Amino acid sequence: MIELTKDDIKTVGKVDAGLIYIDSVGKSSDPIDEPIIRDRKALSEEGVVVIMAVASQTKPSVEVITRGVAAGGNGVTAEIERLALEALTRGVREKRSLQDIRDDVFYPVRRYFRKATGRNPLILPTVLEG
Repeated sequence: MIELTKDDIKTVGKVDAGLIYIDSVGKSSDPIDEPIIRDRKALSEEGVVVIMAVASQTKPSVEVITRGVAAGGNGVTAEIERLALEALTRGVREKRSLQDIRDDVFYPVRRYFRKATGRNPLILPTVLEG
């Protein structure tokens, strides 16, 4: 910031400056900062894989939803379901915590997806007690 007077010009401070993005979707017009833009760009380029798992003693189940990734036609989704169900069944059998089971689902799926597709989507496993 500069201060202008009749006889002088001097620097008096600094302000944050840069691009400001406005999200006009919905009811709010809040500014969007750079990390949000970066996250949205990554999601648009890499996609998202949502894994819903129910940790039940009688019948563990897994559902996989993919968005923005071409995973359906080449068997990738079926393999993700198999890996997740295997980790879920093992975790239930070993009486692991839901957080540990979630990690046991996440890491093999991430490795497999990178190897099979060369992509790195956002992977969101959720493990519920059933």
